[in-house]
Amino acid sequence: MGYKNDLVGLVGEHLARIRLQALGWQVPDVNFLGGNTPDLDLIATSPDDAIAVEFQVKTNTAGGKVHWAKPGRENVDPWIARAAAKSRLAAFIMIEADEESVRVEPDLHRRGYFFPEPMILQMTAMTAQDFGDLVDRERAEYGRQPRQRLSRGGKGVIGELLSPDGLWYPVDAGDGEPLADFLARIQQQ
Repeated sequence: MGYKNDLVGLVGEHLARIRLQALGWQVPDVNFLGGNTPDLDLIATSPDDAIAVEFQVKTNTAGGKVHWAKPGRENVDPWIARAAAKSRLAAFIMIEADEESVRVEPDLHRRGYFFPEPMILQMTAMTAQDFGDLVDRERAEYGRQPRQRLSRGGKGVIGELLSPDGLWYPVDAGDGEPLADFLARIQQQ
């Protein structure tokens, strides 16, 4: 599954951009950052130019689970503040792709490889603040669970509380609302 998750992650920003544009939002090339950006993959502007949103895109094939092995608000609050200073909202787009549809195909004409667009099972969104709050709630809940077995190498005592840092997938793409609904809601606020 590892390489498939990497492949779908490479196109996640492109898939989000295409969907945003299909919903009438503007994402010009200059605002499409993608790739290895710390907090920001793309900036979208509403059809009436009234709202600008900085999006971080999380794409996976792991049953909708979003990998985030760090505290929530502690990590997203600086991004929220930077976006607000530019009169922008900070939000996440979460995409779950069908793992079976992620494949590498030979491209005989170009003597290379390509991979077809994966089948999207769900594309949801939530504000960065809601994402951070959800991560922190899930980590706190995980940290209240007693250890049921020894960890690798026999470390840890059965019955002691788990470390919140052990929760790697605290958010599910289904925790957000459908992207079109999210965009309609923020435009009405």
